Amino acid sequence: MEAIILAGGFGTRLQKIVKDVPKPMAPVNSKPFLEILLEHCLKNGISRVVFSVGYLSEQIISYFGSRYKDIEIEYSIEKEPLGTGGAVLQSMKLILAESFFILNGDTYLDVNYKDVAQYYCLYGNPIIVGCQVNDASRYGSLKLDENNNVIGFGEKSKVGHGIINAGCYYFPKSIFEGTIIKNQKFALEKEFLMDYVQHNEVSCYLFKGKFIDIGVPEDYFQVQQMLL
Repeated sequence: MEAIILAGGFGTRLQKIVKDVPKPMAPVNSKPFLEILLEHCLKNGISRVVFSVGYLSEQIISYFGSRYKDIEIEYSIEKEPLGTGGAVLQSMKLILAESFFILNGDTYLDVNYKDVAQYYCLYGNPIIVGCQVNDASRYGSLKLDENNNVIGFGEKSKVGHGIINAGCYYFPKSIFEGTIIKNQKFALEKEFLMDYVQHNEVSCYLFKGKFIDIGVPEDYFQVQQMLL
């Protein structure tokens, strides 16, 4: 299995406490967060990764090189910010398999990637991993039909419990074929998926385990304890 890991963001909110490193390299219990993410990939059957990098990319490249244990690593370097969709589109040129994961480099999701891939084989639709959380207000929520297909994306609200987009996807390489992408810079969810789910079946793989985004200081401190 292969994965694109989005690791090119600036991490503006986190720079108050973690400076001069790309956000995914923020230390968690003395290890860069990306190393913890790669360990989880290794545990769950991902053997090849394409890092989509931009801001301070040389730190990620020099730390990991071309291999982490049994995981082969390639790099897709953004010369300018492309947005999450543009970053995926560029990184896909380095993907060898017919289907692949997309993971956020600043999010820990304790999901079994093998189970997600099997779910894809069962239904044959692109997959968005949805996580059930007690407080969905920070992220917005996924709108699902009776068959757990994604039919829309809810705005952020004051509603507590909900199913959020966990930022983990399993897509066929053909997902952008036949769609109109006006330019190479676009947001994956807002400028592609919101329209795509209106015309195509996209399955939601529901997950109830650990989910944490290290992008804000309070969650960054929390993850230190969660991942001990």
